[in-house]
Amino acid sequence: MACDETSLYFRNLQKARNNIQDGTVRRALEYLRPIEPLPTGMTPEGGPGGKIEALVLDVYGTLFVSGSGEIGLPEEEPDRDERLDDLLRAFRIDRKPRQVVSELKQAIAAEHELAKKSGRKHPEVVIEDVWRRLLAFRDEQTARRFALCFELATNPVWPMPGLQRLIAGCVSKRIVLGIISNAQFYTPLLFEWFLGKDLPRLGFDPRLLFFSYRHRCAKPGPEMFRMAAEVLRQKGITAGQTLYLGNDMLNDVWPAKECGFRAALFAGDRRSLRLRPGRKDLAGLKPDWTVTDLGQVAGGL
Repeated sequence: MACDETSLYFRNLQKARNNIQDGTVRRALEYLRPIEPLPTGMTPEGGPGGKIEALVLDVYGTLFVSGSGEIGLPEEEPDRDERLDDLLRAFRIDRKPRQVVSELKQAIAAEHELAKKSGRKHPEVVIEDVWRRLLAFRDEQTARRFALCFELATNPVWPMPGLQRLIAGCVSKRIVLGIISNAQFYTPLLFEWFLGKDLPRLGFDPRLLFFSYRHRCAKPGPEMFRMAAEVLRQKGITAGQTLYLGNDMLNDVWPAKECGFRAALFAGDRRSLRLRPGRKDLAGLKPDWTVTDLGQVAGGL
């Protein structure tokens, strides 16, 4: 990772810490440290296939290196339990870390099952609501504080090399920027913390920010892709002029191609790359473009 890029992220993180009054959240931000992507052994292949007017992006494992590979999957490492012990004590919760992690997974699974019975094939939870019920928090603000700290403790992230350059390059070329991501309320905060600006001020179209928690539906469901395609249609941009970039053949490449978008597979980190070779429903599916570094996208559009 370029030194100037890393220095930028550190400076912005320090500013974010200085502006946060809550001591527990401020300490949790200290879990964010550089994480280098792990090589996948894959090589770049293909290309955008023509003039691209809009670039829509996944977040975890694509724009950010994720300690667990994606959102919502607590990492199994020795430091995790220690961090969670500190967090539980700070919120005066008398439970063991592994118990809390297990109960969270069960609660999310139960909510997903209930939603599927009502007809939602790929449901999403609102994580602060889950925590409020699970740990009996009295108010939403406390539940959100805990959810944020829990995520930072169990799934630390760091910008993927080339993130800032990719965004700046697209803005300079007047390429419309959007996001479709399985995410929670804290996901957009990552951009503010590391890049010093919220998504609209960075150049993302506010109408093209699709986060699963807002719509209660997750990838690989087609809903967010269809909504994005409609917004782009209203802007005069066709699906064929739109490139979607993500690290998962099922959650990213498949729904993007089903929607008519061009699809790029980000194969830049072994933690997050999801090729799904055993799935028969993905047989024959190929991305238009395979990239191993965000710089390849910035230079290829």
